[in-house]
Amino acid sequence: MNEQRTLAAVRSKHLAALINEAGIDAEVAATAQTIVRAEHDRIDSAMAVAYLIGQATVIRCDPALAGDLAGIASDSVSTSSESFEAWAIKRGWEFIDGNDQHVVAPEVLQPRPLPIGATRCELDRDNAEHRALLGALFERNDPEDVDEAEFELDDLDPHIVGLLDGDGELRAVASGRVWDADADFDDIGVLTDEPVRGQGWGAAVVSDFCEASFARGRLPLYRCNWSRTASKALALSLGFEANMRLSAVGLPD
Repeated sequence: MNEQRTLAAVRSKHLAALINEAGIDAEVAATAQTIVRAEHDRIDSAMAVAYLIGQATVIRCDPALAGDLAGIASDSVSTSSESFEAWAIKRGWEFIDGNDQHVVAPEVLQPRPLPIGATRCELDRDNAEHRALLGALFERNDPEDVDEAEFELDDLDPHIVGLLDGDGELRAVASGRVWDADADFDDIGVLTDEPVRGQGWGAAVVSDFCEASFARGRLPLYRCNWSRTASKALALSLGFEANMRLSAVGLPD
């Protein structure tokens, strides 16, 4: 087996990218501590986001909140997501949502067969017929679901896999764009047509996309919010493992 594609190697590579993105070093990530960092690009957001990276917690926040958050900083304790949420609520702040990032490797991927009657297709974002299929799928479904999957007809990902039903309708789609923190990862978006949810279409299309990603020499990355419990369950069922957790809190409106 390619040593660079084992789950341990993929987890390590993903963690290294997170460490670099957070502007810390490996020694910091290997130590239980909580760092509070005011960031200019979070001005006026009224939000603070706690990233659990390795053993450390990095809280990146609106500078206006830095004073309040100073008390949670520690050089010996890593603040858990649960503790961070409880700390915020006690102060009258609001919990917004959490998000987990999952990785997988060929050795642990649990491939799924296509649903009965489904046909696999690779979609070209520049093909008018394929764009029409995608547009129809997006139009049929809740805009929040489409937004959550980060699908935009005018900004489609370069690699797209779809599943068609017997009538030629697009029922599930998975795509991946280059992850900003490490260009070797495909950041997956997935959308399943509402009438066929719970029937294996979503798991099958993500499984297929992962195999295609590995075949291109790339690595799948699956991010999902805690509020999307079905999405989380799908990832875990395919063998993905969480490798980073974040939680967001903010001032009430």
